[in-house]
Amino acid sequence: RERLGAAYGDTAAQRAAVEADAAVSALTPSSSSPQRGAPALFQPDYWARIGGAVALSSLAGVLVVCVFITLVVKTPMGFIIGALVANVMVWLVAGGVYVGCALAYDFTWIPSVPLFVVGLCMALFYLLLHRRIPFAAAVLGCVGKLLVRYPATVALSFAHLAGLLLWSALWAAVVVLSALWLHAAQDGLPLYGAVIIYAYLLLCYYWTQQVIRNICHTTIAGTFATWYFLAGNNNAMPSNPTLGAYRRATTTSLGSICFGSLLVAIIQTVRAIVRSLRTDRFSCCCCLIDCCLACVEGMVRYFNKYAYCLVAMYGHPFCTAAKDTFALLSNHGIFAIINDLIIGKVMAIACAASVVFCMACGFGLGVALLVGTTAIGDPIQWAPGAVVAALASGVIGHVMLSQVLVVIDSGVVTLFVCFAMDAPALERNDPKLHATLMETYRLV
Repeated sequence: RERLGAAYGDTAAQRAAVEADAAVSALTPSSSSPQRGAPALFQPDYWARIGGAVALSSLAGVLVVCVFITLVVKTPMGFIIGALVANVMVWLVAGGVYVGCALAYDFTWIPSVPLFVVGLCMALFYLLLHRRIPFAAAVLGCVGKLLVRYPATVALSFAHLAGLLLWSALWAAVVVLSALWLHAAQDGLPLYGAVIIYAYLLLCYYWTQQVIRNICHTTIAGTFATWYFLAGNNNAMPSNPTLGAYRRATTTSLGSICFGSLLVAIIQTVRAIVRSLRTDRFSCCCCLIDCCLACVEGMVRYFNKYAYCLVAMYGHPFCTAAKDTFALLSNHGIFAIINDLIIGKVMAIACAASVVFCMACGFGLGVALLVGTTAIGDPIQWAPGAVVAALASGVIGHVMLSQVLVVIDSGVVTLFVCFAMDAPALERNDPKLHATLMETYRLV
């Protein structure tokens, strides 16, 4: 300041001093505002706010589940038609947006053609199936009402999800310990021994995973089948059909569940081994084998889903239920597949909408909570946390609705099998629903 005063006078010196102080204060971070860049990410309050955003956005997942169940119960026909129309519109709008961007920024619009083709093909497919939608809507509406009547099925779905996660963690720990043991004993262990251990661990993982899933499916099927056959007789209807169905699935029907699960687990194990053998030399051959095995696995899983319903309904062994399932699909297979396609597409659209909505809520809440401690004009500060909150919220929304959809999927298959095997039983228990299903079935 003394040098500036001597050179330029007092007024100029004061002005230069003020500018110098402002520059120093701009370069020196204050205690109230965080620095630009990464340091804000390491503040405890930063991640606490992200956790709060995720916790609040989980309420959005609960809201989505409630809205979904309400639509399924109140207006199943409108819900199915709206979901199918929305699916077509998403493809067509995506194609239109791409064409608009191509014209605005002067690049080719040809990649938009597949989007329009897929949208138009889906629209044509839905028009061809419009006569089958009323039956699917009647079945879906009935399953929604039963889900509300027996909420223990939803709790069972979440409990088995926790069991799957626990089993996966336990299996991962065993794999790590086995790898350490093999590394220590690699000099004295032949190669085929390591391969056998690897295949055995894979088979154990897939088999147990399938057993857990199929116990849940068989229990839900047993609950809905109990209602189907006994709802009209208050004396015979148990007070907690879910508990009784779970007891049967884990005792008398457990052998059938394990046997059917073993078939799928063997195919999955072979697929995993084939994928591990994929190299540059055998890549094409391994891909072809994996594709064929994937098709076989899909057919076996679809067949087992119906077979387990018969196991839950009549307590048959798996082989007897498989014969009955083959006869059932021979007579009503096309109708069952189309019914599953319609309801499956609706559930997939609902799940995708839940993920998008929860991610949007998580991102918005993340930004709203983070800008209180960071500079709103600095995306480097709040963008990572908002993205983390959006991803976590999307996962939570997907898990919440997908577990409800597990119950609905099992219920739809069970109600269809019960109606195909013994339609007069429904007339005794619920004449109105029987008349609706028979009327919509004749329209096909």
